[in-house]
Amino acid sequence: MTCQEDEPEWEAEFEEFQHDEPEMLPCPFCSAQVYEETQRCPHCGNWIMPLAASTRSRSKLWIIAAILALIAIIVFIIR
Repeated sequence: MTCQEDEPEWEAEFEEFQHDEPEMLPCPFCSAQVYEETQRCPHCGNWIMPLAASTRSRSKLWIIAAILALIAIIVFIIR
């Protein structure tokens, strides 16, 4: 085998290895390098993915709604 015959195999393995590494992107708020799939920036704390932020705010909204519903039920029972 010559070196030229091994080279294409090596290049293919190298390209495959490169695709396994997570891609780094700048945070849109503080420009710090974060992983592409990061939902919240570890440097500034801002939500990067809108879906993650909306899911979190929805869960808070449900908790507040449940507490208000319980208070309304208790007030209704006491009367």
